[in-house]
Amino acid sequence: MNKQKKYYVHPILTIIGFTTLCTFILGFPLGTILGSGLGYTIGVLNKENNEIK
Repeated sequence: MNKQKKYYVHPILTIIGFTTLCTFILGFPLGTILGSGLGYTIGVLNKENNEIK
């Protein structure tokens, strides 16, 4: 009886969001690379967890 609403966020939005956030915090070269990697990883995991089984 565990009915949780799961919202699907497109991986591109996750990548852009984390890239922007990390760039503001860490600066251009490091923040952009770290944010892109983090956003891609979380976006892919989010997509895998929301697939209908």
